[in-house]
Amino acid sequence: MAQNLNYATAGSITNDNDPQYAAKYGRLYHWSELMEGASSSTANPSGVRGICPKEWHIPSQAEFDQLINFLGGPAVAGGAMKSLTGWDSPNNNATNSSGFSALPGGDCITLTNNTNAFQMLGTAAWFWSATMTQPPFTSITQ
Repeated sequence: MAQNLNYATAGSITNDNDPQYAAKYGRLYHWSELMEGASSSTANPSGVRGICPKEWHIPSQAEFDQLINFLGGPAVAGGAMKSLTGWDSPNNNATNSSGFSALPGGDCITLTNNTNAFQMLGTAAWFWSATMTQPPFTSITQ
């Protein structure tokens, strides 16, 4: 993929509920929504399409681990996947040597009063895994 996933589903949202962010950063999803009812997978490849476009799938944690190791390990993989532009300054360690071009779409947490709290737009990116772990995502930060 050459851009963050921007597939509108019933439960997906844009950062700050602002549609202008969808084109650049994609949409934010709950794990269960992303999986579309599929069970957690530890397989490599995961075999879980979820809401991904045809011929694509949600990677398992094993796939993320393989990618991180291929890119040189946890200390350098984030920088190798970060876009050179689109991040707030400083864009630490960004080389985009992988061509992945990750953008910092931030995240959203649901508070106890059932309101959304958006955070870290411009400074962090999280990518869901098809493997239900705690947490079930891989992150890249400034």
